[in-house]
Amino acid sequence: MTEEGTVTPEIRIQQLEEQLATETDRLQKLFAAYEAVEKELFDARTENEVLEKEIIEREIEKETQEALLNEREIRVRELELRAVKAGKQVEHLKVELKIQA
Repeated sequence: MTEEGTVTPEIRIQQLEEQLATETDRLQKLFAAYEAVEKELFDARTENEVLEKEIIEREIEKETQEALLNEREIRVRELELRAVKAGKQVEHLKVELKIQA
């Protein structure tokens, strides 16, 4: 500034260059923060996809185990029914043997 309080073109250019440097630095910091957030978002989405696949795999495993368990329960009931039938047949055969004897 001169003594009268006016800004010379050189001083104005220096102020604008300083302002440009400051704004450029701010913009670079904002862009770096944006890139960091973008990477975090990408990583989170990737992790989410992996977790969703794991959930699907576990659900398939659960359904498979439930189906096997149901089949086993049916087989156990069938075997129990056969055992009861066989026991009744033995009782009737014993009665018939006693009658014949």
